[in-house]
Amino acid sequence: NGNNGGDAGNNGNNGNNGEPDMGMDVPADTTPDTPDDADGGSPCEPQPSPAEFDLTELSVNGSRVLVARPEGRIQGVMLLIHGTGGDARVYYDRVEAALFAHAALQRGMLLVAPESITRGRGAAWELELDGADMANVVATVERVQELGVPENTPLYLVGGSNGGNMVAAIAQVLDPVSVHIFISRARAYTEEGTRVPPTFFVEGRNDSTLPREAPNAPLPFEVYERVVRQGATAEHRYNEPAPVTPGRFTRLRNFTCPQSIAVYRALKGHDGVLDEDDMLVEEWQSSGWMRALPPMAEPHANDIGDQLKELYGEHVPTADFNTEVLDFMLAQ
Repeated sequence: NGNNGGDAGNNGNNGNNGEPDMGMDVPADTTPDTPDDADGGSPCEPQPSPAEFDLTELSVNGSRVLVARPEGRIQGVMLLIHGTGGDARVYYDRVEAALFAHAALQRGMLLVAPESITRGRGAAWELELDGADMANVVATVERVQELGVPENTPLYLVGGSNGGNMVAAIAQVLDPVSVHIFISRARAYTEEGTRVPPTFFVEGRNDSTLPREAPNAPLPFEVYERVVRQGATAEHRYNEPAPVTPGRFTRLRNFTCPQSIAVYRALKGHDGVLDEDDMLVEEWQSSGWMRALPPMAEPHANDIGDQLKELYGEHVPTADFNTEVLDFMLAQ
């Protein structure tokens, strides 16, 4: 999904089985309660949808940092690094990223989402180890200690797209226990003499952004193979294409089964979007699918687009490996 690198925060099946692995309970107040539409023609299986976050806003050297605290004891500090054009809200607003953030919160993680100095203007993180963005990240970690974080609390890093490159760079300056990098080449990992902490890679099978940005650079799976050969602990998963289902869009906040079914039917009836097995066809992004959306769904077009991109295995985050990723990260 050629969304901005901030898609983490930037959704789909894991290719291992037919059941998505959300790693979180369905919040009671956001679970659709209508399993079928009026005529029963399109059964809807409601999916997990992220609840809202209770956020604390900090300012570090003039840059915004958004923090979410777990209900119980803090088990770790998890930095959430947005991608190009993103900001500190990405991991709390975008559906798939927010599902991951909720799953981490339930594991006792204190979530800390800083912003790059140039955030929101299409610019990327500065990856220089002695740059202003890196200095802000280090200052952010120091500032978090003021929030009552126990001494020697483990640090974890998460980032996608350009945020994944930034995470690989941060790992050279700070000492994370483990790292999750998605839809990213983790550029620093390909340089000589760099440190590679335990890392879980997730890559979109049909990611069109990474090959377009740097046709000759290694893709995430190649980076994964390289660091494993060098002795690093790492895992890699592909987000494989999966069918669009009538209940898929109940992942959106406060989106009901009847609404989700209506979107599914509109896409099904529009030429050039879905095949007979409800898989997205190769040229679906140029099909004009947004014109087919019912009026009630138009305000949600960006979130619906993210879901379609996730189901196609594009350049967006996916929540389908949440449990696997967090199990890996917290076991190190």
